[in-house]
Amino acid sequence: MNKCIIGLSAACMLILSASSFAQTASPPNAQVAQQNFAQHKQLHLTRISNHIAILQQEQSCVQAAANPQAIQACLQARRSAVQAMEQQFHGLN
Repeated sequence: MNKCIIGLSAACMLILSASSFAQTASPPNAQVAQQNFAQHKQLHLTRISNHIAILQQEQSCVQAAANPQAIQACLQARRSAVQAMEQQFHGLN
């Protein structure tokens, strides 16, 4: 009876120690996935910041526009800026 209890206790301790080790050691793939997520997140935030900057430039341009042709020039400048930004970011991926 005592041998069964000792054997069960040892088995439980082995299982608990193995499960605690599994929880503390993160697999390399999880670390890589987390790193990729962080890079993707930063890239996305950078793109958002660039879009905001382009829109602010367009806003200033339109506010300063004195005629419809000037507004059209602002719109064209925004389109060009967005295209250039997208080309830059597609080159990074």
